[in-house]
Amino acid sequence: MDALYFTQLNSNKRSLAINTKTPEGHAVMEQLIRGADVLVENFAPGAMDRMGLSWEHLQELNPRLVYGSIKGFNDDSPWKDLKVYDNVAQAAGGACSTTGFWDGPPTVSGAALGDSNTGMHLAIGILTALLGREKTGLGQRISVSMQDAVLNLCRVKLRDQERLERLGYLEEYPQYPNGTFTDTVPRGGNAGGGGQPGWTLKCNGWETDPNAYIYFTLQEQDWGPTCQAIGKPEWADDPAYITAEARQPHIFDIFAEIEKWLADKTKYEAVDIVRKYEVPCGPVLSMKGWCFVVNAVSFGFVIVSLLSLDTRRLHPVPPVPRGRGQLRAGLRYAAGVPAIIRPLLMMALIGTFTFEFEVSLPLLAETTFGGTSTTYSALIGALGAGAVAGGLYMARSARTGVARLIRAALGYAIAVGLVAVAPTLATAIAACVLAGVASVIFLTTGNATIQLASDPEYRGRVTALWSMALVGSTPIGSPVIGALSDIAGPRSALALGAAACLAAAIIGRWPTRSALEVTQ
Repeated sequence: MDALYFTQLNSNKRSLAINTKTPEGHAVMEQLIRGADVLVENFAPGAMDRMGLSWEHLQELNPRLVYGSIKGFNDDSPWKDLKVYDNVAQAAGGACSTTGFWDGPPTVSGAALGDSNTGMHLAIGILTALLGREKTGLGQRISVSMQDAVLNLCRVKLRDQERLERLGYLEEYPQYPNGTFTDTVPRGGNAGGGGQPGWTLKCNGWETDPNAYIYFTLQEQDWGPTCQAIGKPEWADDPAYITAEARQPHIFDIFAEIEKWLADKTKYEAVDIVRKYEVPCGPVLSMKGWCFVVNAVSFGFVIVSLLSLDTRRLHPVPPVPRGRGQLRAGLRYAAGVPAIIRPLLMMALIGTFTFEFEVSLPLLAETTFGGTSTTYSALIGALGAGAVAGGLYMARSARTGVARLIRAALGYAIAVGLVAVAPTLATAIAACVLAGVASVIFLTTGNATIQLASDPEYRGRVTALWSMALVGSTPIGSPVIGALSDIAGPRSALALGAAACLAAAIIGRWPTRSALEVTQ
């Protein structure tokens, strides 16, 4: 059985196990190399040579081959023979020595700075070599060391080392001006790099939730609005606070005052307040938060995966005759509509809808019922359960159409209303389940328009408009509703989302009325 880590990284990839120590396996490997564009390896140092697959031999087999190789250290390093894992690369690349608190040991980051980061550096090199091959006709060898890749991400700390050697101190570090500096860049805890002081600050619920924090940055050009945001307008003109240099000696006193202001606010509420003043900030999200909460992109991928299913193949049903005359009439109607107006409108409307589903609806429910991470996770879980149920329902029924589109929109509108006025948490959870079901039915029905209208005989404006609407909805619609919710507040944003969902269903009648004759 494959390890979970292997499965996570290699899911949906084709694979072949080859024993290159046998003549048969070596021959298969050489045959693959002759027809390959790129070969990537990260074996222990010297392994490829011992297999009889040196770079010189690879060039003989395929002069156009781009050969990518990852090792722990570069070929000129005295440690080039060492085997290396991610944490070793972080240590040797300078990340550990500058991560953690000044009174603690060097610390390894939870992010894969040595592994995934090195792979991305190699990918850049491979793409460059492929581009060069278009001009020269020859491949290249690309070698990337994990130590060098980590060091590249530590370039700000490397800059700080040069400053420290010249000045003897680093004013944006917590050790300045009351602490001491040695001859190497110290660990700065959660201090911000790049000259903008920042820190991780406690929010409401930190006693029970280890991630009830936000990262708060004191940006020089926004000091005045920051003072307004945290309820300290008098600081804006106070000589003891007015410049970064004046603030640094008592920077932790400032952060302590901000934490007092944050004491009755969840991290999400705090971010929603200070973002209006353009304060650089963000909530501390756990891995559980990333799995269930507010990453519109990853959540969108889940929805897109559901929508990409051809439900008619999952559950075959007798084909429903389509009236060609009605379809052509619908296409002629679409041809008379300004091409740019309807796609943009659909994008904004569906984007509003997806924003509500992903963010505003559970956020409102969470803030209404205590604002704990457990509550938030329960509401997001209810949305997800409803979305899965809606997807399974569509796969089983294999029916779409205008009537179902409108019913799903109505269901979502009712669910939004229930969340807005829910008397109990149980009611809000039930409403979130309903919202998840209705949303996936709504989006799947719209996607079915693409599937049916993309028939070669009817491929045209209907397909183009719906494709643009669904694919472009989040990047255009979400910023629109996000800006409006900042101004009007979450309850008004919820109402707007419900209205947008209904409007999208009504507007959706113009292509679906003629292009989808598969209701019931």
